[in-house]
Amino acid sequence: MRPRRPHPSSPAEAGHASNGLEVVHVTPLKAPVKVDWHLPASKSHAIRWLLMGALSRSPTVIHGISGLGEDAQSMRRVLVQLGLRVEDADDAWRLQPPAMLRRPSSVLDLGNSGTALRLVAGAVSHLEGPVVLDGDDSLRRRGLGDLASVLEQRGVQLRVADAHAKLPVDLHGP
Repeated sequence: MRPRRPHPSSPAEAGHASNGLEVVHVTPLKAPVKVDWHLPASKSHAIRWLLMGALSRSPTVIHGISGLGEDAQSMRRVLVQLGLRVEDADDAWRLQPPAMLRRPSSVLDLGNSGTALRLVAGAVSHLEGPVVLDGDDSLRRRGLGDLASVLEQRGVQLRVADAHAKLPVDLHGP
């Protein structure tokens, strides 16, 4: 154990960064913890939980997800194409994540979900080989927006028919 200094030698050690913001130190967990979250039904939460479940190393059960509309269904369908197994159980989805996401054999159709588009674009940007993202007419009008430049800065190649990174877009990870 290191001896404690009587006075911090830097603002960060004092609990403040040099710009005056408070610094919070978070100690990582030593082992996974079982967590039961009870959140109000939200398609936005469902889409994010689906991706977290697909990227986790252990099975996940999401309750209260039925009736959240097409966006959650689009995300589910896309993640299944990437290797996630999903079982329906009453008002819950049981997720069995793959060891790692796999490159899909066909276009990932995100329907009308801008949230799913942005999350999936980031998730598939590291996969070997091209991945094509598409959506309905409304999503095609919106496209990737600023996310296109972020992906390009990270070394992802984008092939699009439109200068504004509108769909469909072909991503090829670094």
